[in-house]
Amino acid sequence: MLNRLTDAQESRRDTPWKVSDAPADYIDQMLRAVVGIDIMIERLEGRLKIRLVEDEKDRLGTVEGLRGMSHAPAQILSDLVLCELTQLDGGPREG
Repeated sequence: MLNRLTDAQESRRDTPWKVSDAPADYIDQMLRAVVGIDIMIERLEGRLKIRLVEDEKDRLGTVEGLRGMSHAPAQILSDLVLCELTQLDGGPREG
């Protein structure tokens, strides 16, 4: 099940991570900490919060990482993070 879940989540990346990339003893240790639950969701509420508390270099790294992903939600999120960054810094960057 862990392999299927990981494969599904990583399949959109250019270089997908696989469970076999980690040492077996590490995976065994992490699996002991996994707890499964089943929750009925009746309603979702949310707020879009893109403002990051990291410094500018880290925020630009977040944008770069998201742009390195090939699926549309990551591209949209990278645009939102960059937009928030330019608003916090007083406007768009030159050049």
